[in-house]
Amino acid sequence: NALNIGSNVGINSSSGTGSGTGNIYIQNTIAANNSTSTVLSFNATGGIIISSGVNMTAGTAPLSVLMTAGENIPGTGIGTIAFQGNNTITTHGGNITLSGNANNNNVAPAPAVAGQNGTAGLAGVQLIGTTFNAGSGTISITGTGQTGGVGGAAANTGGAGGDGIIATGNTSMTA
Repeated sequence: NALNIGSNVGINSSSGTGSGTGNIYIQNTIAANNSTSTVLSFNATGGIIISSGVNMTAGTAPLSVLMTAGENIPGTGIGTIAFQGNNTITTHGGNITLSGNANNNNVAPAPAVAGQNGTAGLAGVQLIGTTFNAGSGTISITGTGQTGGVGGAAANTGGAGGDGIIATGNTSMTA
C-alpha cells in the first residue's frame, strides 16, 4: 500500500547474531499503483532471490527498483541476486539498479573432501529469462563472483570462480 500512495519502500535484512543468513526472498508479484515517482529498494547482507514468475510493475509514474546484495554491508552472507526465471520488471521510466557481491568477506565454498574437485563459486547477479523495461530510465548491473572452493586432497582442480553476471534464457533489457 505504501508504494500506491507514493511512499518510498525499503526492505533490509542482515545476518545478525542468530542463525539467519540475511537473505531476502521475493515470492509474489509486486504491482505498484503509484501516481508519483517512487523507489522500491532491497538491501541484503546475504542474497536476494526472486522466484520464477515474479514480476514488478510500476503504476502510471516511474518506479525505481534498487537491489544491493552483500556489497558494502557488513556480514558473512553470499550476496547473489538471483532471478530464477520468467521475471519482468517494468518501471515506466524508473531506474533499475542491481549490485550483487557474491564474494562478500571472501567466503568461498567449503573445501571438497579428499579426491573431489572444488565447488564453483556463485555469480554476483544471475538472470534467467528476465526482462527489464525501464522506458526512459537507466539499467545498471554490477556483479562480483564468488571465489571457487578448494579441491580435496588428491583432487585434480579447485572450483572455478563465479561469474560477475550471468544472463541465460530469453533475457532482454530496454531503456
